[in-house]
Amino acid sequence: MTGGEQLQILRPDGRWQPLSAVLPRIPTLEPLADGSGVVFLASEGQGLHRLWKLTLRPRSLQRAPAATAPPQPGALVPLWPERLSFAHASSNRRGDLLIQVGGQALGDGRTVWIDAGGRRRDLRMEVSGPILLLPEGEGMVVPTPDGLELRALDGQGSGAAGGMGNNGGESGGRPQILPGSRVLASFCPASGQALLVRHWPDYRRSLERVQPGAAPLTLWLGSEAVMAASCDQSGERAWMLLNRWDGGFAHELVQLDRTGRIMARRDLGSWAPEPGTTLSYDPAGDQLLLTLRPDPRQPARPVLVNGRTLELRILPHPVRQAVWLPAG
Repeated sequence: MTGGEQLQILRPDGRWQPLSAVLPRIPTLEPLADGSGVVFLASEGQGLHRLWKLTLRPRSLQRAPAATAPPQPGALVPLWPERLSFAHASSNRRGDLLIQVGGQALGDGRTVWIDAGGRRRDLRMEVSGPILLLPEGEGMVVPTPDGLELRALDGQGSGAAGGMGNNGGESGGRPQILPGSRVLASFCPASGQALLVRHWPDYRRSLERVQPGAAPLTLWLGSEAVMAASCDQSGERAWMLLNRWDGGFAHELVQLDRTGRIMARRDLGSWAPEPGTTLSYDPAGDQLLLTLRPDPRQPARPVLVNGRTLELRILPHPVRQAVWLPAG
């Protein structure tokens, strides 16, 4: 958008509806998992930002034709009083929000849990990356130098496996840990499973499926970089976006079944993912969402991907980031 960036939502009739004012830049955007709003970081220059929550009023409970009407923007609420160097947010369907922020001075980082009622609590914990809340609210996945840990929302150990496997039978207050260099890529919420991307010492990558009480199952192993991955609600299907070197960078979408068998693949040709893009799944439409750029000189576009055939539908609207907005 000329003059800055703006939050917009694609209406069922194909029109784009503004949700916010035009801002200089919106580097990060996180829709809340319960559909109650959007958390975003707005740049204010000199590497500093403000963290905001835009509340949304759903209209999905009305009778047709209003049932397909998009949510209406409500209050714009500051989530942090000071300007920040960075922020990361994660939410769950229970309405809890976890934010990690970094201030202007070294050592100003904090991790704060905000429950559905608005009560805040500092979580004093050492982490090595972004924390993600489990979708149903039982706990959180915490990256540490030793691996991925599953913890309760009080920062202590979680007794539930929650899709992370186990730690050799230990329970009680000790966190469950999955050792190794792994990144959580996606939850498969109806089954309690999750997808992990593992980085091996020989620079290979693997895609793993984990489920409660079981060791990770390797679905794919190769030399290509896994840019993003997603799964359906039950964990029966998985998709990944690969980046490979073939005399130049090339990108490919691959669909796998629950055992790792390749069901479909599609070369993206000249289209390349926007940095930081996610591959997210919409079960209602059986489709995935990507943000792709046709070439470096043109703006990125939202791209819908058929979950079965991997056929692309490119939406003619310039964006910097496209994400699904959960139903309220």
